[in-house]
Amino acid sequence: RPSTYAMILNTIRMREYVQMEKRAFKATPLGLLVNRLLIANFKRVMDIHFTAQMEKQLDEVEAGKLDWQEAVGKFYSDFSKAVKQAEKNMAVPQQETEFRCENCNSKMVLKWSRRKGWFLSCSAYPKCKTAKDVVYDTLGNLKVIEPKKSKITCDKCGKEMVLKQSRYGSFLACSGYPDCRNTKPVRIDKQTGEMIVVKMEEVHETCPRCGSKLVIKLGRSGKFLACSAYPKCTFTKSISIGVNCPQKGCGGYITEKRTRRGKIFYGCSNYPNCKFAVWDKPISQKCPQCGGLMVTKYERGSDRPIYICINKNCGYRTSTIDEKDNGQDGS
Repeated sequence: RPSTYAMILNTIRMREYVQMEKRAFKATPLGLLVNRLLIANFKRVMDIHFTAQMEKQLDEVEAGKLDWQEAVGKFYSDFSKAVKQAEKNMAVPQQETEFRCENCNSKMVLKWSRRKGWFLSCSAYPKCKTAKDVVYDTLGNLKVIEPKKSKITCDKCGKEMVLKQSRYGSFLACSGYPDCRNTKPVRIDKQTGEMIVVKMEEVHETCPRCGSKLVIKLGRSGKFLACSAYPKCTFTKSISIGVNCPQKGCGGYITEKRTRRGKIFYGCSNYPNCKFAVWDKPISQKCPQCGGLMVTKYERGSDRPIYICINKNCGYRTSTIDEKDNGQDGS
């Protein structure tokens, strides 16, 4: 529908299904892959006749000729079956390339993962675990991203560390991977280009498993606590923002997390047993009217925060909070 055009175009650009070339949209390799998988696994939904039928039903709902629950019920019954079938059978195809593995000379195949995006993997996997990061240039050609040498020695095995990229920025990884999985956060000096290892921030807490110090790390879901003895000790723990989970009987605490696309949200440390989550940062001060959880919001055009109760039946809001009452009460 015309009212959804802008939202749809924004979504397919944000998800990198298309890119702009000379003021026109061009499908990316990821977009072509998603399209191919959808057609193969959701034939009815991808059929243009189905779209026309749904448009007609929506018009009937708008005119009061068709109950919306009946229309949605008919669609969802078949759609949910297709989703379950796709979960069992859908597999992202791998594509052979002209590249050869530098370790065993087997062919390299192009694969996709949610964490890394496109990458090359040795076709002899799992016997050979060689992998390479890749990127498509503006002409659609596949280019291997060679890791940049750092002249920094791995403190675990003595091999040189190399500069790599993730969706969260640059980091150093041991060139001895997968035998050595040591990584270090790094920042690049904009003037000199020098790689500077960022010292991991230690906290006044020890690992309950081995007694080593805990350090703050950044992962897919945001900051978290990890044992400094990794990989010998794999203990991890989420970081509290100082607010207890408001769900009755939960006993968890609120932590800062990130979506797959990097957007910050706040969720319970007891996930998945507790699925409480909000987009706006909670504060420990309770609502003075109902005792509910309050969150920090910024209204459009203003850099000054307001504090709002999340209880829809309350609606309390204020521009000031009692700093004494807003102390740490989480774990």
